[in-house]
Amino acid sequence: RDSANYAPSFRWVGNNQGDYLLSTKKINGRIYEWVAPDSLGNQQGNYALGELLITPQKRQLATVGVDYQLHKNTAIHAELAISNKDVNTFSDIGDKDDAGFAANIGFQSTLHLSKKKQQQFTAYANYEWVQKSFTFLQPYRPVEFTRDWNLNQTIQASSEHIGKAGIRFQQGSIANIGYQFSTFLKENNIYTGYLHSINGSYQRNEWKALFNVRYLSAKDSLTNSQFLRPNFDIAKSFKRLKGWTIGIKGEQEYNQITREATLSPQSFYYNQLETYIGTPDSSLNKWQFHYIKRWDYATENNQFKGNTIGNTFGFNGELSKNIRHQLRWNLSYRTLTVLDTTLTTLRSNNALLGTLTHNLSIKKGFIRLFNEYQLGSGQRQKTEYFYNQVRPDQASYIWIDHNENGEQDLDEFELINDNNRADPNAIYARFILPTNEYERTNTMQFNQNININPKVIWFDKQGFKNLISQFSLQSNWLLRREILADETVFAHYLPSFNLAEDKDAVVVVENQNLRNTLYFKQSKWNVDAYTSQNTRKTLLINGTDKLSKNEQGLNMRYQLHKKFSMQLKSSFTNTINASEAFPNRNYNIDTWQFTPSLTFHPNKKLQCTATYEYKNNKNSLADGLESSLNNRLMSEFRYGSAIKNAITARFSFVNISYTNSLTNDIPTLTSSSYRLLEGLQVGRNYLWTLTFDTRLSRNLLMRFTYDGRKTADNPTNHTGRASIQANF
Repeated sequence: RDSANYAPSFRWVGNNQGDYLLSTKKINGRIYEWVAPDSLGNQQGNYALGELLITPQKRQLATVGVDYQLHKNTAIHAELAISNKDVNTFSDIGDKDDAGFAANIGFQSTLHLSKKKQQQFTAYANYEWVQKSFTFLQPYRPVEFTRDWNLNQTIQASSEHIGKAGIRFQQGSIANIGYQFSTFLKENNIYTGYLHSINGSYQRNEWKALFNVRYLSAKDSLTNSQFLRPNFDIAKSFKRLKGWTIGIKGEQEYNQITREATLSPQSFYYNQLETYIGTPDSSLNKWQFHYIKRWDYATENNQFKGNTIGNTFGFNGELSKNIRHQLRWNLSYRTLTVLDTTLTTLRSNNALLGTLTHNLSIKKGFIRLFNEYQLGSGQRQKTEYFYNQVRPDQASYIWIDHNENGEQDLDEFELINDNNRADPNAIYARFILPTNEYERTNTMQFNQNININPKVIWFDKQGFKNLISQFSLQSNWLLRREILADETVFAHYLPSFNLAEDKDAVVVVENQNLRNTLYFKQSKWNVDAYTSQNTRKTLLINGTDKLSKNEQGLNMRYQLHKKFSMQLKSSFTNTINASEAFPNRNYNIDTWQFTPSLTFHPNKKLQCTATYEYKNNKNSLADGLESSLNNRLMSEFRYGSAIKNAITARFSFVNISYTNSLTNDIPTLTSSSYRLLEGLQVGRNYLWTLTFDTRLSRNLLMRFTYDGRKTADNPTNHTGRASIQANF
């Protein structure tokens, strides 16, 4: 009998191309369910069983080239390349086409039409041949090569011939004009393309003009295409107005692709016109206004029909003359009007985009201020959580079977804390898996840093100013929100700590980190008072998942004696979990915490610390007002040094009382109870840890760890670990 264990794998093969669908059950990991074909035998799934193996491959490339100066103004060049690509080094099948060749040859000649070389005429030509089996290590062609030649991704590979020839006339720095003819051929009449381009520029006095016209005529085995792309830019500057410039730009792309005399849906056509006015780029204080109007067309009934009209108003610039006070901005407001909803999936909308950056420094850095404000739009990909086993030292989550069904449901994974890090189930890390679903969103991001440091200007003062110089203030705020595009209102664009419930409902992604800290430092006293707010909201495939934490606290450290120091921490924290994806994980917990500690450090190697912690937790979302009272006594002993050997011993006694009138004070198997009890049990809990570190070399550290835990009436748990850490 076969007693092996098999782990099947699945791969995405496209809609209605497989036999499996991804399950929507809230179970850890991806669950694939078999779905039967329809009555005609057509597959109904998106995934197939099995995974395509990646074979070992070999890729090599060698080139040789030469440049030769025939004349002072005439040069030729040539290059030959040979490649070798073996797609499977384990097999000899198909090795005959592993090698491929490519060649390039060209010349350029310049004729000066005046003695001062102000007028010159340049002619050039180039030919490139690439064999079908030739492969390059890095792309060497222009990024727009495929688009320039209207190449279809389905065109089969074959040997290629690319030729181009051109001429250019230049009148010093005033004007130039050039013409180039290019051809691209793939053997066996697979593809034939001819590209004409003419471009030039003119700049004299206060006028400047640029233009470029490209026209492509191409055909392959299935389609014929005509691709016209003209553009121009005409501007005039005014010296009397300190170089202010006014100009107009225009561009068009007319790409007509036909198949059997029928206009292909891949065809597109648009016209765009832009006017602008602004100061010179060299100005320290500069700005520019522009207006863009764009007309897009789509195919219908074998012709182009008006599809959308876009209007964009833009304003950008900077004020940087004063190095202590600088402002930069780039703002645009865009309106999109859909003329025919049957031709596009887009909808009429208005969008505000831009970036605003502000820097301020007052009194040699006494006050420093930085603000950055960004607006944008795009798409947010929906994701899903997945928890996988990792090494204990890399784990962040523990699995707790809240419903006791033996299955790892996605809402049963909790963050590890110091109390349960040695638990056998504390071996999971959370991973984010992307999906194929998206939401169109608008984005707002705000970043602010404020630093106030009186010591910069009053470091040598006495009396009241000396007292004030002991204080400093630091504030950091980073906020990013993504809002459903169709639901965005003006309030979403404003930086705010909290949104009203109706406004927050359409926010699908939010990350906020705010911390304000007031410091006071003297010879023996160190005090800091702080407020912080952290919010994380994620868009999952089955809704949003939001966790927010608001905290206010006071930390104090006092040096009682050369060998004794005292620390005091006090805080109030409000933690809210509001999840659409996992509503049974929701809670609203208020926590009062008071933690004094005393440290004895007679020398650099020895340190002993005694700590008491009082913590009162209340969950207002639970029926019966769930609460807990945690009292902890902890002692810690450390001896050794970081450069050689060190031993650390820690012992904690935690006494927890729990109240819930609806459950007769019996903890519920919920996420909120886990947080209230901090992974421990009601009653007396004992925790101890012994760690020994020894440094084998400068970059090699060996660690032995023993953890013990006795929670309430449960058996004592012992865990031992050994690890080696290498730092490079």
